[in-house]
Amino acid sequence: MSVRGDTALRILPLGEDAFRLSSGRHTYARLLEPHAASRELMRKWLSTCETSHQPCIKYEKTLKSQPKVHRNLIDVKDMCVRDSGGDFRRYFALSYVWGQVESLHLLQKNISELAQPGSLENNIGKLCRVVKNAIVITRELGERFLWVDSLCICQDDLRNKASHISNMNHIYKQAVVTLVALHTANASSFLPGVEPYERTRLQRIERIHFMRMTTLLPDVSELKNLYASRAWTYQEELLSRRLLYFSEHQVYFCCLRSNYSEDTYEDDPDHWYCRSGQLLTDFYPYTLFEWWKKTVSEYSTRLYTFPADRYDAFDGVANEVAERWNYSSIHGLPVNHFISALCWQHKYDGGAASRNVCYPSWSWCGWTDGIIFLETELQPKMSSSDWGFAELNTVLGKDYRGNQDRGEPMHQRMSTSSEAFAESLQDFIIPSAILEEGLSVSSRISVTPRPHALSFLAFSALLLVKINETGEEIYDSIGSSITKCGFISPSQSSGKLILEDSPIYRECILVATFEQDQSTQQHKHFQTAEPFRLPFRERDFRPRVRERTQNLVYKAAQHMENILERLERLDPDQGFDSDLPPAKISIACIMLIEHRENHYERIAMGQMNEHCFWNFHPIQRHIRLG
Repeated sequence: MSVRGDTALRILPLGEDAFRLSSGRHTYARLLEPHAASRELMRKWLSTCETSHQPCIKYEKTLKSQPKVHRNLIDVKDMCVRDSGGDFRRYFALSYVWGQVESLHLLQKNISELAQPGSLENNIGKLCRVVKNAIVITRELGERFLWVDSLCICQDDLRNKASHISNMNHIYKQAVVTLVALHTANASSFLPGVEPYERTRLQRIERIHFMRMTTLLPDVSELKNLYASRAWTYQEELLSRRLLYFSEHQVYFCCLRSNYSEDTYEDDPDHWYCRSGQLLTDFYPYTLFEWWKKTVSEYSTRLYTFPADRYDAFDGVANEVAERWNYSSIHGLPVNHFISALCWQHKYDGGAASRNVCYPSWSWCGWTDGIIFLETELQPKMSSSDWGFAELNTVLGKDYRGNQDRGEPMHQRMSTSSEAFAESLQDFIIPSAILEEGLSVSSRISVTPRPHALSFLAFSALLLVKINETGEEIYDSIGSSITKCGFISPSQSSGKLILEDSPIYRECILVATFEQDQSTQQHKHFQTAEPFRLPFRERDFRPRVRERTQNLVYKAAQHMENILERLERLDPDQGFDSDLPPAKISIACIMLIEHRENHYERIAMGQMNEHCFWNFHPIQRHIRLG
């Protein structure tokens, strides 16, 4: 038996004693070597995966059609850094936390020196500890080549560095296995198990009715560590087809088919132990956009050192999805669902996010905090038909002509003509957006990217908002009073919120809409100024006159009885018949924007009753969003 849970111990019978319970046991505990990780066990895991795991074998074959990439590799036999020459070579890759540690790096001035056999042996004192351990375990597991970023990427060659950043997906997925330094604080830490463990590994064994039972160590997914908080390690782990995790207690193995650990034997042929929603195989049980939202939300909470790392450390994932699934993105927003993805929101935790000026404000890359996406299906209110990419000032998809109000603040005097208002609703067809500064779907050329401007036509309105500690509430005037009709998540551009005693006007644009049941609302932000809904459908007034006119009186009486019954069941609090389907309310996703010198910047996203949005008499205008 195995006991699992957040607080419960995991207990299994030890070794051959498991077969006293059943002759078909596929899971049992295993004795650990007290001081070091078992090299024999690691070699067995790799051999089993390469010869028996069909998903891994199938994926291996697809790599032969991948583009050949020139890359440097550490030759652990000759102890030097070699150019692979574009040939496919078997190699291990190392994934670890750099930290602020001085160590030997590949530079333009020492490329020739480190290419000489024995050069790394001569500089062994300058190598960081985790790299030295990785060289040792690569050699002990029978492989010759190892890829380590600090020694295989020329750190002072910007072109070489940018090329490697955009090819991280090829580097890690083509590695035979990725060695993960799970509990290292920085590059000066060691790989536990390659060097002796700091504490001798002891297992507590109890005998119960002639059967030895022992407790197990936590699963790798349950371990808390610095590695799981860093941005660069996210894609390195996600893009690897095989992983060897070196933790402070034991070694774990994970591939496209199975998960193994030193203290447990688990290999039921009828069950797959690998995680779902993998990038390299399929996204089941998610759709592509669902997987993207989940992945970006997870990644956005990761920590990084340099501002450009916010997206650089995700570039490999974006390129892999674009190449394998034809799902391109711009600054972390997928092109196929661009407007829906544009409705991302800050994951407010009481703190304040700041701008990352390396990237535009409309992208989550342009902010420093974690983000979330709406789970509901959105109806875009900016045209995404014939979406494409072009150079500076070129229209995407189709030509756009006309006077453009570029980057100037909206005038507070708006049209109150009901005819104009109705006409704007009727002609609500927005031309394709304009992307400026030559956005690229694939990788960027420079290491320090420039923010790009997004230009489009949208409906813009000055909304009446009141700022409080939890964000900004939107109000709509109804008669002589004002009613709360929406909210905006906390504006985080200025750090601490400035509270206002009375409502003020702030400019917002309409991005998308979605429908929500009035009866299932979890807040009171979407009160509406729409007319009171009838307790029964209008067609209930009309008797169903069919072929025989003599039934007219009978049918009319029958309908009247139905109406009376519904009036008796009328819910006075909700204002509609409880037997009818729940009333739907249309919610507008709005973007709060602020004017800068020659463009606007996105500040926050909000939601409000769409009917109330039109009560503010929005106008259609050109927005240049940077």
